[in-house]
Amino acid sequence: MRKYIDGLWQQFNQVDEHTRARHMLNIEAGADIQELTRNYRQLISKHHPDKGGDQDTFISIRQAYELLRQQAA
Repeated sequence: MRKYIDGLWQQFNQVDEHTRARHMLNIEAGADIQELTRNYRQLISKHHPDKGGDQDTFISIRQAYELLRQQAA
C-alpha cells in the first residue's frame, strides 16, 4: 500500500513540475516542439547573465526547457 501511495505522489509532483515549466516558458499543454524552442530561445536571450539577466532565472528557464523537451521527445 505504501508503495502505491508513494507512486501516486511521484506522479502528482511530476505533473506539477510540468505545469510550472509550461508556465515559465509561457506555453500551453500540448504545445509542439517548435513553439517550445521558440519561447525558450526568446526567454534565454532576455535573461542571459551576460546580457544583464538574472542567473537563477536563466537556470530555471533552461531546466524547464529540458524537462519539457524530454516529454515532447
